[in-house]
Amino acid sequence: MLSIRLDITKKIILHTVAWILLFLLPPFLFNSFERVSTVAPEYYYFSCLLLIPIYYITRIYLLQKKSIVYIIVVIICFLVYLYLPQLIFKILQETDSEANFFISDAHRLNRMRQGLSILFFVVLAINILEITSQLRKSSQKMSSEKNKAELSLLKSQIDPHFLFNSLNSIYYEAIEKTDLAPKAIMSLSNLMRYVLTDAKSEYVSLDQEISYIQGYIELQKLRLPHKTHLNFDLSVDNGEVMIAPLLLIPFIENAFKYGVSSSSDTEINIKLRVEKNHLSFQVRNGIFTNKEADGTQSGLDNVKKRLALIYPGKHDLRINHETNSYQVDLSINL
Repeated sequence: MLSIRLDITKKIILHTVAWILLFLLPPFLFNSFERVSTVAPEYYYFSCLLLIPIYYITRIYLLQKKSIVYIIVVIICFLVYLYLPQLIFKILQETDSEANFFISDAHRLNRMRQGLSILFFVVLAINILEITSQLRKSSQKMSSEKNKAELSLLKSQIDPHFLFNSLNSIYYEAIEKTDLAPKAIMSLSNLMRYVLTDAKSEYVSLDQEISYIQGYIELQKLRLPHKTHLNFDLSVDNGEVMIAPLLLIPFIENAFKYGVSSSSDTEINIKLRVEKNHLSFQVRNGIFTNKEADGTQSGLDNVKKRLALIYPGKHDLRINHETNSYQVDLSINL
């Protein structure tokens, strides 16, 4: 709110200074006329007074983006601006010899009109440039706010399916009274803390994101059948590099949802490489019938939209979906 008030105050000051400078021009413009006429500066001042309301009236239609109406208003204002002073001075010429002399001098009057015409269109051009800049900034701000709102919505829609699976796994370990249950509860607590707090930031460090992925994988291992083989290949040269949170996890969730079978040998391969701020991420898994996988596509659509918003022109995502296999290749310039 304070910044808006400062912007308004700044505009008022700039406009006031500009109009004052405009009214200070006659001593420089009319030195050659002073010996023969004092009317030229007065004619100029009167035209400038007309220019002030014209400037702000035309702004209204320009801001409303009514092109045809704006052009008509500009033409009308230009004619009023150019000929109303002459009409006023014609009325004055009957009682003022100086006005009579000035209006009767066609050459000088034409020169005045030319100068005022140039001034009109200079002011008009400044008006257009200012409004265009204002509209562009407003559009950029709206676009930025829209992107932030969309990202916030997308982030809030991240699939919490793993939470239910993890709780089921922890429940099983608790029933069996194994030593894994307390550790699993702590891991799940850390994951939820990350999702609810750290992941709300626009960016997190790679170390934080990788720690979340590793914790997620460890929890998933609790429910994996012995026939499932999991490989996680990790190589990162700088863990302090920043990345948008929760971008990679939907692909890993997808692998666990589709790529696990209790009756067949399965393999899930995950590879993450980060070198010189270039991220390379791969997931390979088989596909088995899994009723719990409903809704996975919405999670992948979610991450595609986030990638497009956060890393436009800086990422490459390729998904190869075959009958019995699923392959993801993602690269990002962080």
